[in-house]
Amino acid sequence: MVSIVSLAVGIFFKFISPILFDYSLSRAAEMSVGVGLPLLLLAVYEWAVFGSKVQDPQFTAYQQWLAGRVMPSLDESEATDKSSASQNTFALRAIAISFALTGLGIAGLGINSGEDIELIAGVGAVIVVIAAWIGWSTRTRNADSVQNAVSVEDEF
Repeated sequence: MVSIVSLAVGIFFKFISPILFDYSLSRAAEMSVGVGLPLLLLAVYEWAVFGSKVQDPQFTAYQQWLAGRVMPSLDESEATDKSSASQNTFALRAIAISFALTGLGIAGLGINSGEDIELIAGVGAVIVVIAAWIGWSTRTRNADSVQNAVSVEDEF
């Protein structure tokens, strides 16, 4: 509702007011109304909701569910640790690949730019090197974690 009211007021002052009343807001005033009105409306809405002390039934149900949850056992916790390690490895690989593609794109644009080719292509190359370092450290970290997991299991 706040968005609709804010949009309606903005449209009124941008299009309707200059035609009907020969009055238009400056850019600064438009920006102030565009930012200030939603902020003011949200503050009034929050104040009204806080004043009524109404609690959301979904939040109450969530709190009851959270209180009744059973904590996972040690075995489930270990499985979660292994799963999170593999997710971290996947995330780091995705970051490395995106860095490498970004670096290659910058280097390609630098080569085609015609001016300051060395600088732009050099920045792209540095980004590719950082991506390679992230990818390599992820590969070695993954190998180390597999060796540590095997050595811990051998002790038992």
